[in-house]
Amino acid sequence: MEHRHNQLHNHEVIISSAIAVIGLIFGIDRYIQFAVYEPYGILYQLENGVLQDHMWFEGALGYHFYALTSFFAYEKFALHTPHSHIGHPNYKSMMELLASYLEPGFRIPMLNDTNYGHTSSSLYLYEFAYRELGGEKLLFILNQLYEEEKRDNLEAFIYGADELPECSMEPGNYHVEAGQSGSTILRGKDERYLLIKHDRYGGEHDHYDRLGISYLAHGKRISPDLGTTGYGAVMHYDFYKNTGSHNTVNIGGDNQAPVNAKLTRYEESNGGIYVEAEVDWTKPYEMPDSFTIVQWKEETYRPVKMIRKIAWEEDYFAEVFQVKGAGKERPVDWVMHFSGNRLKQPEGMEIEKFSDRKPYSYLHHMKKAILSEDQTSVIHDYEDGGIYTRVFTWNQGMELYDGMGPDNPSISDINYQIERGYGPDLVFAHVITSSNGPCLLRNVNFSVDGDCIVIEVEGEKDERKWSRIHKM
Repeated sequence: MEHRHNQLHNHEVIISSAIAVIGLIFGIDRYIQFAVYEPYGILYQLENGVLQDHMWFEGALGYHFYALTSFFAYEKFALHTPHSHIGHPNYKSMMELLASYLEPGFRIPMLNDTNYGHTSSSLYLYEFAYRELGGEKLLFILNQLYEEEKRDNLEAFIYGADELPECSMEPGNYHVEAGQSGSTILRGKDERYLLIKHDRYGGEHDHYDRLGISYLAHGKRISPDLGTTGYGAVMHYDFYKNTGSHNTVNIGGDNQAPVNAKLTRYEESNGGIYVEAEVDWTKPYEMPDSFTIVQWKEETYRPVKMIRKIAWEEDYFAEVFQVKGAGKERPVDWVMHFSGNRLKQPEGMEIEKFSDRKPYSYLHHMKKAILSEDQTSVIHDYEDGGIYTRVFTWNQGMELYDGMGPDNPSISDINYQIERGYGPDLVFAHVITSSNGPCLLRNVNFSVDGDCIVIEVEGEKDERKWSRIHKM
C-alpha cells in the first residue's frame, strides 16, 4: 500500500489490483476499501484514466491492454461479490475500441510505447470480457483470433463462453467527433489503411508525435508507426520515442511539447473523405495527472500551430501539412519513412553526417537532392515485395533529403524522406499512392488559387480529380 502513488498510471492499477485480491481472499475490508474505492484506486483509475474516445490516457494500445489485464485480474476475483464493477461502461468501451483501430492482417497499431511483446497475449483478455459483457465487436475480435490459431488457451478454458457464434462484422472508418482528441482511421480497397494521430499528450509512455500518420496498403506496412523496442535498450530513448523518428513534423530537431491535438473536420463526399486535424501550442494546456520526464523543448513549440489536411481517395491520398509560427532560424522538418527499396529518386549529393543529434544521428547514407530552380514537383519511388509506392512532392525551395534509418526491429533499415524549410510559415504538400504493379497515377500538379492549394491528379485512364485545400 505504501508503494501506490497518487497518479494515473498502469502501475497503480497493478498495485491496487493485487491489494484488492488479497483483501477479497482474506476478507480484509480495509484493503478492499483502499484498493478499490479510495482516490487513485481501481475505480478512480477506471473513471479518470479512460479518455473521451475510450483510449487509456497513456495513448499506447500496449498499455491500454496492460491496464485492462490488471483491471480484469481483480474483476475475476470480485465477480459475484458486492465489489465487482464488471458492468462499468468503460470496460466494454475500452475492449470495443480495438475493433476500430485494427490494421489489416489483424495487427495492433504500434502507437507510443507499444512494442511487439506488449500485445502478444492481450487478445486472450477478450475471452473473459465477451463472456461477461458480450457484444458484436468483442465477438469479432475473438473470431479473428481463432482464424489463426486453435482455441486452446487457459483464458478460454477457465473464463471463456462455451461457444463463440460466427460474426460477419467488418471494421469501417473511425473518427472522434470534431473538436475532440483521438485518432481517425480510414480504410479502402486493397487493404489500404491510414491512421491519423490527433490525440493528447499521454505522459511517461508518449512519443511526442501529434499529427503523425501510419499508412498501409496491399498487405504492406508502407509508412508505419514504428512503436518502440524493449525497455533498457539504448534506442528506446535515443531513437524510437522522438518526434524525428515519426511520420510528422518536428522543429529544430526538438521533440514536440505536450499539447492536445484535435480533429477539426471530417467529411465523406463522392467516394472520398476529407480530414483536418490541428495542434495548437499557443493555447493553454493541462498536463495529465501522471509523473513524467521532460524530454521536449517547450520554447520551440509554444508559438506554433500545425494543421494536417488529408483527402483520401480510392487509389491515393493527398496531404497538406501547414506550420505557422516557427522560429525563422529553426529548421522545420517534414519526415516520412517508407518500406522496401528506393527506386526513382532525385539526383543527390552525399552527406557525410546528417546530424549529431538524436534521433537523426542514426540516419545514414543520406543525400541532399540537387534540383533545378524551376523544379516544383519531385517524385520518389519505393518497391516492397512487388508493391510500388510513389510520392509526389510539391517543392517550394525546400531542402530535400533521403537516406536510411532504423526500422523496428533495428537490425533492419527503412527509407527516410525529409523535407526541410525554415519558419515562420511553411506548407508541405504531397500525393502518395501504392499499387500492385505500375503506378495508377500519371501525373500530379500542385498550384495556388487565392487562399486554396489546388492538387490536380491525373489517373492512368485520363481521369482527373482536383482537391482544393484551404490554407490556414
